[in-house]
Amino acid sequence: ENTHRIFHKERLPIKEAAKKAAGEVFMPVLSGTMTTLAPFIPLAFWKGIVGKFMFFLPVTLIITLLASLLVAYIINPVFAVDFMEDEHAEEDKEKSARGVKRTTLVLGIVAVLGYLLGGFGTGNFVLTLLGLYLMHHYWLRHVIVVFQTKTWPGVQNAYERVVKYLLQGKRPRNTIFATIALLIFSF
Repeated sequence: ENTHRIFHKERLPIKEAAKKAAGEVFMPVLSGTMTTLAPFIPLAFWKGIVGKFMFFLPVTLIITLLASLLVAYIINPVFAVDFMEDEHAEEDKEKSARGVKRTTLVLGIVAVLGYLLGGFGTGNFVLTLLGLYLMHHYWLRHVIVVFQTKTWPGVQNAYERVVKYLLQGKRPRNTIFATIALLIFSF
């Protein structure tokens, strides 16, 4: 999200935006992860039967959170550089068409080899991947753009209007009372 914001607001190249975004969130992500890890590290050193039983919970959590740091600092910026593109830039249609043809050819060959060598499971799996790829390229991309540019902003604007309406006059107090009444009624 931070890379996307910097890329579009500051108009930096994607590599520079990813570096700057990772640098901006480095300390908050590190400190948040360390404060979450702090209570679990001593649990990994429990002694006795309880320590043997409970050892795997803190160790699993520690490994998972450290792996999430690796993803946040290395994997996500690399993915951002590889997959983000400027939506406003003109797309090279010839290059795109060649890429689709090449991908379709490669996946088709892999599917045929899958049918010949591994049976129907591998071939069907690769054909499903090919179908999903082509569906994304020719249809879902456009649906996603419409959702991001029209549908979701419409939902956000409607939410903003409702919140502004609820914050006028005595409505905030009535909203709080209605929320509390709904909570009590739900019990």
